[in-house]
Amino acid sequence: MTNQSRNDVSDSLNIRLGIAAVERGYLNLLELAKALFAAQNSVNAHELWVVGGWLDESEFSELTRRIAMDTGDKEISSKLTTAKAKISDAHPDAIPETDESTFSLADVVKTINFQQQIKQNPPDDKKIGTFLSTSNLSQNENSSRYILGGELGRGGVGRVLKAFDRDLGRTVAMKLPLIVPQTQENLEKFIEEAQATGQLEHPNIIPIYDIGILSSGEVYYTMKRIPHHTLRDVLNGLIEKEPEIVQKYTLTRLLSIFIQICQAVQYAHVRGVIHRDLKPENVMIGSYGEVHVLDWGLASVMARHVVTNRSLKGKGKDKCESGQTVGSPAYMPPEQARGYLNIVDERSDIYSLGVILYEIATLKQPSTKPTVMETLMAVISEDVIPPSMNSKNRYVSDDLEDIILKAISKDREQRFSSVKEFHETIEKHLEGQNEKEAERRVSRGEHFVALYLQAKNDLEDIDKKVLEIDGRINAWDPLAIKRSLWDLQDQRRDTANRMIRMFGEAMREFQQALAYVPGHEWATSGIADLMWSRYQLAEQEGNHLDQLYYESVLSQYDDGTYLAQLYGKTRITIHSLPVGANVFLYEYEEVDRILVLGKKRYLGETPIKPTTLSRGSYQLHINYADAPSINLPIYISRTDPIHLQIQIPPKEVYKEDFLYISPGDSIVGGDPHAFAPLPLQRIFIKGFFMQRYPVTFRQYIEFLNDLHKTDPEVTKTRIPRTRQADGDLVIQALDGTFSPHPVLIEGEMRKLYPENMGFEWDIPV
Repeated sequence: MTNQSRNDVSDSLNIRLGIAAVERGYLNLLELAKALFAAQNSVNAHELWVVGGWLDESEFSELTRRIAMDTGDKEISSKLTTAKAKISDAHPDAIPETDESTFSLADVVKTINFQQQIKQNPPDDKKIGTFLSTSNLSQNENSSRYILGGELGRGGVGRVLKAFDRDLGRTVAMKLPLIVPQTQENLEKFIEEAQATGQLEHPNIIPIYDIGILSSGEVYYTMKRIPHHTLRDVLNGLIEKEPEIVQKYTLTRLLSIFIQICQAVQYAHVRGVIHRDLKPENVMIGSYGEVHVLDWGLASVMARHVVTNRSLKGKGKDKCESGQTVGSPAYMPPEQARGYLNIVDERSDIYSLGVILYEIATLKQPSTKPTVMETLMAVISEDVIPPSMNSKNRYVSDDLEDIILKAISKDREQRFSSVKEFHETIEKHLEGQNEKEAERRVSRGEHFVALYLQAKNDLEDIDKKVLEIDGRINAWDPLAIKRSLWDLQDQRRDTANRMIRMFGEAMREFQQALAYVPGHEWATSGIADLMWSRYQLAEQEGNHLDQLYYESVLSQYDDGTYLAQLYGKTRITIHSLPVGANVFLYEYEEVDRILVLGKKRYLGETPIKPTTLSRGSYQLHINYADAPSINLPIYISRTDPIHLQIQIPPKEVYKEDFLYISPGDSIVGGDPHAFAPLPLQRIFIKGFFMQRYPVTFRQYIEFLNDLHKTDPEVTKTRIPRTRQADGDLVIQALDGTFSPHPVLIEGEMRKLYPENMGFEWDIPV
């Protein structure tokens, strides 16, 4: 491969990996452009992205594996990482990569007495305005500790770079002053920011790791890097309707994030620190849901519990002259917009938090205008549009609107007295809102249940009509007659689809209600009702797998109402006419996939008092005097009471080869393998006698021959035919008598049962 070809491959991989980093959220488009612009031909990907500080090792490894999987190139990793690192052009202090294995724990754990360095090397007033370098500040011994990378962001007074901590082997965020050179005052403010933030040890405040001076003379401090996005990114994603953001960040989720922001600010207030620049850009949301309040550069330190060099000198409360405005205009309280910094206190931060909450609720800022001055004037004097009137497609409840308007009141005295009171009010609202939302979801779910039941009833009616018409239509009937059946079948399909859709909508609403209020009684009851309905349908269709599924779901949501019918015992009472019959109960057991009679139990003489039986299959043997015994099968699927009234015929009415079928409930239909099966149902059938063996063609032809003598036309309608009615199964001779058709036995069976031997006569008709 030529050098040019190698360069092309390297450039292609660099671009592919950079795009993957943007897709994963590790870089933004501006960082991608800067990195690729700075890259030279043939620069190895590891040099560019890791040594250059744009990605850390874990991110680089993840993206390498991802590209290897996408391309199927197993050697991609070596192509991306083989070359040695070069000096990055990202910052003057970027240094060549060193083998980290040469460091011991004692070597890498260093401490910096930063204040001592400042004391020993105070800036010369005459040199204010000159570049701070090792000529007036001693170089920090840790200046080679960090490999500096791309810029993560910047604010009004500082910029944040990605940096790799060589001692601890991790990626951090490094903040540097935005303006160089630094005046003594600005340097003290920057140090105070690091000291104040470092002393605010709270889960929702970004932790500070280190403070020092680079070889360039720039003061820095490092902090935890949160590789995800800001609250501003989330709000922008909601405005742009990005599906992933919309799905993930519901109003409830955003309010939970807001509560964590408030908790951080409340902690700072208790410690004597006012943020003064709260806005969505200064709230970072991590990949695992962690929330951090950033950028305490404009904070006012009142030397209550947080102590800094400036606060000890009495400079901590105000970082600007009276009459100046500090912060972001859209989020400033009126007193801060006027420059009355001497009265800015906790209630000022509450105003800024209120503006953030306004934006969370409406995706709009309450006082933003085209210019900074117009925005400041709006903050000071213009009435705020109520959130409910400024949110086009977002519902803002009255309770939430009252909370927001109280927080952003232009009268400081009308705001919440503390951030704690503010977020506790939000928490109460959230709890009540969850309950209201759950009730709303349940109400919608019940609406869909009604539509589901209506569709279910319609489907049952259509099924009855289909069975009725299907039984009257013959294969040879005209198309016009068949179309009525086809129309019903199409209607059945549409109704079944409607029923399933309504079932799904009802389930979704009930489950959403449970997401707002876990264990909500009406929601769980609604799901149980739906599952029981589906269980009954599965039972009618003979679908045992679906029955097991719905039974399993019922066990999670039912309060015992339906499970008692499935698992409870059934009460059975037995009467007979005449009384005094002996009753034996056999329980069926499955042996080699066949149900066989198992345990025998004597129940006594009729009438039998109520007896309890579990779910299962049974058979009753009823013996009375010298009459033939009656066998009565019983299938118990649930706990509905069973009342048996057994009529015992006298012995003289029995005929040879006939069996007596006792009156009672019969399970009909539900066999999916049967031709045109009926739905599973229980039907009461009167007692009757049935021949023990099936009617044969010999017996049936005897009936046809007799019928033909009296009514030849009716005989034509009684001739047995194939299921499709495309051929008779008997042959009529010239004298009018019938005989079985040879077609009854075909194929290989003819070798066993030859023609003209009379085998057809004994086949069941």
